[in-house]
Amino acid sequence: MLDPVRNFAEVVVSTGYDDAATSIVLSSGEGAKLPAPASEGAFNLVWWNWTDYPNPKDDPNKEIVRCTARSTDTLTVTRNQESSGASTKNEAGKTYHMALTPTKKFRDDLNTAIMIDELTADTPLDADEWGFYDAVDAVLKKITWANIKATLKTYFMPIIYPVGSIYINATDNTNPATLFGFGTWTAFGAGRVPVGFSSGETEFDTAEETGGAKTHTLTDAQLPATEIEVYDGSNWYPIYGTGGASGAGYFGRPVTEFPNTSNAGNTKIRVKGSGSAHNNLQPYITVYMWKRTA
Repeated sequence: MLDPVRNFAEVVVSTGYDDAATSIVLSSGEGAKLPAPASEGAFNLVWWNWTDYPNPKDDPNKEIVRCTARSTDTLTVTRNQESSGASTKNEAGKTYHMALTPTKKFRDDLNTAIMIDELTADTPLDADEWGFYDAVDAVLKKITWANIKATLKTYFMPIIYPVGSIYINATDNTNPATLFGFGTWTAFGAGRVPVGFSSGETEFDTAEETGGAKTHTLTDAQLPATEIEVYDGSNWYPIYGTGGASGAGYFGRPVTEFPNTSNAGNTKIRVKGSGSAHNNLQPYITVYMWKRTA
């Protein structure tokens, strides 16, 4: 967790202290400029001789302390933070200030919060945390992997799958409302194959229009050109239309003109085919399809 922050939080210390003091009294009213550790958490302060060194970096005896409690204008602090060294701050005639300003610890904490130096290829856990900057409240916040997943479901998945979208899964028939946590979904296209919209073809120019058949029986108009044969008892001969091929066995000639006249009484016509419907299926693979309706 990052330390609390305040803009321009610089306070005046009421009197001087030695290098072991841990209860520090500020000038009246100064404590209100600082966060409340009890509710916001502890924080570090830079403590220095403001009279001689307006800029704390110039004071050879500057020190970082950690404020762990505050009661109005009285601070409870831990001395010598971040190896800054505890020092006496009671030189006569000098005014000492404390400032709530970012220190190396703040940078290190921020680095840890967003895991800049600790990125790994491990699968994140729900409890894993990341830091981010909230531009509205102008503060740093943390978010867990569980929060991120919930946010994806809540905000991004409905964008990816707006109403009317089709979700396809090859093996799992779980309703997407359960998988994604949003929307109303109905099973879609049972026993049918999707086809792209085509404004120039009446079969495909309306969304969710259906058609086609798994099997089909050919009509006379759909039959291919066929050659019919006549049997004279010994051999089969094709029948030709009048004016067609010359010689024995063409349509319109007496049966006695077939080569095997002794078997003329056995003459018959062979008709091929059974009239059964044929398989009309294209190569396919079965999947689960769902349509989002709300």
